[in-house]
Amino acid sequence: MRWVTRFVLGIGALSTALGSSGCAAVFRDGKVPVRVESDPPGASVAAKDGTGTAPLELPIPRSGITELHVTMTGYDEHHALVRKHVNGWWLTADLATCIVPVLLCVPLIVDAISGAWNDVDPKYRARLVPLGTSGVPTFGPDGTYYVLQPSMPAPRAQPAAAPSSPPPVAPKVSEASPMSDSERKASARAAYQEGIEMQAQKNWPVALARFQFAQRLVDAPTHLLHIAQCMVAVGKLVEAQESYETLTHGGMSAGAPEPFREALETGKRELADLQPRIPTLRIEVRPAPGTLRNLALSLNGRPLPAEVIGIARPLNPGTYQITATAWGIPPAKPVQVTLGERDVRTIEVILGR
Repeated sequence: MRWVTRFVLGIGALSTALGSSGCAAVFRDGKVPVRVESDPPGASVAAKDGTGTAPLELPIPRSGITELHVTMTGYDEHHALVRKHVNGWWLTADLATCIVPVLLCVPLIVDAISGAWNDVDPKYRARLVPLGTSGVPTFGPDGTYYVLQPSMPAPRAQPAAAPSSPPPVAPKVSEASPMSDSERKASARAAYQEGIEMQAQKNWPVALARFQFAQRLVDAPTHLLHIAQCMVAVGKLVEAQESYETLTHGGMSAGAPEPFREALETGKRELADLQPRIPTLRIEVRPAPGTLRNLALSLNGRPLPAEVIGIARPLNPGTYQITATAWGIPPAKPVQVTLGERDVRTIEVILGR
């Protein structure tokens, strides 16, 4: 019986040693490097175990819950949990040791606490949503004022289909509005003042909604100028250009107030500064589009007319995916391109094998 006693004591000492450090410490690191990327790139990333600018690698613990906070000017704050899942092989190995004696179950318990069973996804990509598209006041395609929540789809204009991008300037209130002329002007003035305050605080989405509402009530160059400035701030450079164009081409009467004249001159200068910043994308298709039947081209899932092929189209900075299909030929492999300010890019979409 003495050798049995010594065997049990020896096993107990081994189990105690493993239990004090845990199987995770002996065979697996307690933290895993995870590459965090953002779309668009350059966002600030914060987690419990580190911070930095995407793309970057963060040491993520196998145990517990790890939340990521991704922020970028002009975009909604992004919150997410890093995915972790149980490694079946590791769990089986721990269970296999926990048979006889019972003391060998100590590493099993330690591994459960330390998270050694868990695998962590090596990569996380945060897709950021531009401000003004979630949880803030805005306007639908028909000019309806609403607050879009994350779970609520944007209203569509009826009976016409919603446009591919929101109009840069909200439409004016109908003359049949129950508001009197004085009430419209007073409301527009109040909305404009609130917009100025929000713009000074860099609360661009709310400021944009206030200026758009003021423009719906009263058409004024000052409203158009601030609408364009807010759109630039949230990365909507193409829409901002349209607002500036409306402002600068609208004309000005001889007796126009001085603020209107100043807005016009400021708009001309800012439009000239903005135009070189807008990136362009030229899409080429192979084989030649004229040789293809039922060619269907799309940009980020939105159909594009074949007439845009070969044209350097202005687009907002961001990431785009182009797909193409045609009858009787294998579809093109999706092409992804990221545009920054001032970029001039040409991409080729090739159908067939």
